[in-house]
Amino acid sequence: MTSLRKRQANRVNALKSTGPKTAPGRRAASRNATTHGLSVATDPASLDPTAAAVAALLSVGGVDQAVARDLAAKIVDYERCMDHQRALLAQQPIPPMTQQQQEQRHQGLLARMFATELDMLDGILEEQVHLHGRVLKSDLNSHISMKHRMNKLAAKIQAKSDRSSQQQAKRREMGAARHYKRATNQLIKGLKALG
Repeated sequence: MTSLRKRQANRVNALKSTGPKTAPGRRAASRNATTHGLSVATDPASLDPTAAAVAALLSVGGVDQAVARDLAAKIVDYERCMDHQRALLAQQPIPPMTQQQQEQRHQGLLARMFATELDMLDGILEEQVHLHGRVLKSDLNSHISMKHRMNKLAAKIQAKSDRSSQQQAKRREMGAARHYKRATNQLIKGLKALG
């Protein structure tokens, strides 16, 4: 059971983390997850010139003006999704790295993560040589063990980063396909409504 003191602390902390307070801050936060804008439907009232021309052609053909504007908005939405789909498909796949490139990337990550620690380990060995004229076997084993652990940790972090990048790409593709399917279905419904 949570103590009274802990509950009070939780309430105070909850008041601090309620998000942006100002209207501009809330508008900005509402767009945090927006990456492509495909989930926002096209407003029939504010069509671009091409869509307005399509709506005019449909209304000349005997379609009610409101229905024509709605159908033109669905066509624009479909085209936006189609363009996004084309852009995803046009992206060149990243060629696999050579063994040398992988090693360079690993060494760079290792240096960024453990630069100070690696320098300290090397400094300890140099100090042993300077003070005793040799390096003790136990110190050398410890040195090798620590570097091995750092290598494993850097490799693990790099693999996690690679998996995350692959998952993000897959989510982008699935999201684009979902929006494309939605736009297609909406367009088909609009065309069926014409009769």
